[in-house]
Amino acid sequence: MQDAWEIANDEALNANGRIAEIVDAEGHPQKLVASPVQFDDDPASLTRAPQLAEHTDAVLRELAIDDDRLIELKIAGAIT
Repeated sequence: MQDAWEIANDEALNANGRIAEIVDAEGHPQKLVASPVQFDDDPASLTRAPQLAEHTDAVLRELAIDDDRLIELKIAGAIT
């Protein structure tokens, strides 16, 4: 059984493109294990996970929530 460091530095995984490097929200490079599943000729691409509430405003605006209502929801603690 390999730990996270051993997996990220595994020669075979790196040689086969199974370790992907992404940049996190703070700008630091991170290594992730790429998806072993491939549905076409192009491998899946990895990106960083979103920060907590990073897309909340955009999603709610897509649902026709206006800025005044967003502020009300934030003040009420319903969203961040």
